[in-house]
Amino acid sequence: MSSFSLRQTLARRLEPPGWTPKDGIAVLCGPRPANIRVLDNLPPRTFIFKSGPITAGGVSGDCQLAINSNGDWLFTGSVHEDDIVGDSYAICMAVLDLKDAAGATLVTGNSGKVHGKLGVGPKSDTWKIAGFDLRIKDQWETAIGSRTSTTLKASTLPVDVIDLALTGLALGAVILFGGSNRGSDACHVEFDNEGRSNLVCDVSSRAPLTGSTMAAAST
Repeated sequence: MSSFSLRQTLARRLEPPGWTPKDGIAVLCGPRPANIRVLDNLPPRTFIFKSGPITAGGVSGDCQLAINSNGDWLFTGSVHEDDIVGDSYAICMAVLDLKDAAGATLVTGNSGKVHGKLGVGPKSDTWKIAGFDLRIKDQWETAIGSRTSTTLKASTLPVDVIDLALTGLALGAVILFGGSNRGSDACHVEFDNEGRSNLVCDVSSRAPLTGSTMAAAST
């Protein structure tokens, strides 16, 4: 039987707007529960990393990575081709300070193709990739305080997303892509009445707690 940790449970709390430690646990958690384990059912906390606009040649776009304190994550974004000739593209976002015991950095990425003004096919591409990673769950405070790095590469030749992560992000070490065995609709971001963003995922689609990987590579 798993042990209950008050410290870990409170670390996953969703803080009320404007709450400070001076307000106390009653404001944070509401009326005193009959059993302290009720706190374990509080919703997870959500944090979102945003790349801002990014451009490579004739391709421009942006991406964001939403993470939950329970380990869920959702990588979304879009790119658009502005040139006459189309390009293949790859885009990666690394959470630089979030590493496993072997020093592997958490990276999410996507690749695809966009067509130029004279081409036949879509000039824009969007993606939505959901997954679960124990590094987020086990190192939540490190995760939300982490630096991030995002890179985009466009070429008329195929672009490999793993090579881009190693060379474009210049990590110079092992990388471990966030694993995903979920459908694109497994997670979504919604907003509560206070305007706070919450990442909501279908728990039944979550990978085993041992985690999973999409790819791994090293220099």
